[in-house]
Amino acid sequence: MEDAPNPGPLFDLSVAFWRSGALFAGIELKLFDTFAGNSMTPSDVAGRLDLPLRTVELLIEALAALDLLVVDDRGSFRNTDMSNTYLCVDSPAYLGDTIRFNARAWDAWGGLADAVRAELLPSAADGPQPGDGGPAGMYLTFDELDDMVIVDDLPLTGPFTVAFGFRASAELSEGFRYLYGHGNINQSNHLNVYLTTAGTLRTSLRGSGDAPDFDALDVSGELRDGAWHHVAVVVVPGDPSEATVYVDGVESASAPRGGPDFDP
Repeated sequence: MEDAPNPGPLFDLSVAFWRSGALFAGIELKLFDTFAGNSMTPSDVAGRLDLPLRTVELLIEALAALDLLVVDDRGSFRNTDMSNTYLCVDSPAYLGDTIRFNARAWDAWGGLADAVRAELLPSAADGPQPGDGGPAGMYLTFDELDDMVIVDDLPLTGPFTVAFGFRASAELSEGFRYLYGHGNINQSNHLNVYLTTAGTLRTSLRGSGDAPDFDALDVSGELRDGAWHHVAVVVVPGDPSEATVYVDGVESASAPRGGPDFDP
């Protein structure tokens, strides 16, 4: 057919899940952590992770085709700079848990046609669910998949405090659990508070002049214990700024973070 549009974009869309599936599997199987600082053959990786060689080899080749791994003339693979920076758990810029959060929606999107046929619409059962009996009375329960509460942006110039209560259970899924987010965590001028898999309370606060680390205000300890905890993050702008984290009324971490113009 003359002058027909190029169907290439349709084919790209139809196989997009192949690429995300390979990325999700690489993170879940800790392939990028295995390659961190190492150049290894698929056989080496399969032996170290106790996985079948043939399927590991196919996945490694797929990740190389996605430019997440590179191969040398001897058939050994290693991480790319991007993979070392964002997909290795020991990197301060690690994004693996954020990507795994997106992977939780995999099955739901795969059943989208069935959901349309069955007229499965959002209902009152979707989103944060209210409860009663928290330390301050009413509270909201989140499903760790797509529940959130969005509030209007507020100017945070000058001294300010962000405070909230939470309760998290160790029986729920692994990965980061965001409690408060303001600004892109991978850019300057952000304030994000979340629980790590180990139960550490991490307050990532970064001004334009701060180093790109995430753990300066860490409060270690298993806070995914099913108990209610109160968190207050107090920021006093200056040169330098001072940020202090209080957990259950106790000063637990402090660091010079932010700056005189800090406003996430």
